Amino acid sequence: MDKVVYYPLNHKNPYVAIVTEAIKNAGYEVYDLEDIKKNHKLAKEIKIINLNWFDSIGDCQLWKAIALLMRQLLRVAYYKWCGMKIIYTMHNRQAHDTKYKRINHFLMKFLCKKADYIAVLCTYSKKILRDFLSNEDIEKKVRVMYHPSYEGAYSEKKMPIPELPNSVKRNMHILFMGSVRPYKNIELILEAANKLQGKNIEFVIAGKANNKDYEKLIQDKVNHLSKVTFIPRFIEDSEMFSFYDWADIVLIPLDIKSSLNSGSSVLAFTMGKTVIIPKIGTVRDFPRELMFSYEYENESEHLNALVDKINEAFMKWSDNPKSIERMGSEIREYLNNNFSKEKTEERYRKLYQEAIK
Repeated sequence: MDKVVYYPLNHKNPYVAIVTEAIKNAGYEVYDLEDIKKNHKLAKEIKIINLNWFDSIGDCQLWKAIALLMRQLLRVAYYKWCGMKIIYTMHNRQAHDTKYKRINHFLMKFLCKKADYIAVLCTYSKKILRDFLSNEDIEKKVRVMYHPSYEGAYSEKKMPIPELPNSVKRNMHILFMGSVRPYKNIELILEAANKLQGKNIEFVIAGKANNKDYEKLIQDKVNHLSKVTFIPRFIEDSEMFSFYDWADIVLIPLDIKSSLNSGSSVLAFTMGKTVIIPKIGTVRDFPRELMFSYEYENESEHLNALVDKINEAFMKWSDNPKSIERMGSEIREYLNNNFSKEKTEERYRKLYQEAIK
């Protein structure tokens, strides 16, 4: 059985757990980066190293960013020296919350050049890769793996969530679920909610903030909005279904400067919910009519586009709530037909066979 490294091998991350299970089922023995750090003999036996989020240099001091860059460059040189085939999985346009765009851009370009193959999670990624590679190299190196469905990763057992508003169902329920960070545009959700206060729409923002100062900033704004509930804590896997069951629609107003893929949208689709979301790469691979997608150029445009799409969804829901429910059911079916665990296994088997031959 051929040995491969998948980094990071974090089974608490559902995406990583699903993909590594698919790789094992495809017939490969999967190791973590830690396994080869002090075992050069094992490192020489590794056929493939699959790097995820390896291009991410976030918010830190400049000296540390440069040190992290040098470390990544040396690591890649070592993997090459050991004879490993490098597969670089590109997740984002650039690292979220980064202060050093030029450093990130350099690292991404370096990885694109040095990788034997580049795994991307949406077809639109090929367009983004034109900043780093020629069309010929894109054709040669890039393989579209797609973000897999989360089907089966979360319990579908409903449980009580005390913080959820116990409202009558004459209101449309909009959910934001995920880490509460600036690039997720939480403040924009609150601006939109403020503009829509006269309508029968309730918002829930659920997720742990990246720091206490940002949590307080959001809580202070929420205190002035009667139809917004903020639940600033880590949401357990066992609670996920109950949150999505409460929602009619999921709101994901990502920053398009850094975002390319969205696991949050795939999770919403898995839960049978449609979304309001910018037209980032992930959602371009799904039928447009099954969601409320939009485009924008700047922050003021984003707010207007977001409010317009919420209004469009609200009008559709007001006419017939079941129509929004049907959109969610149909997009879940599309997801599971095209991006199932079985298809993920097939895609990784084909990619790894191609890399090793």
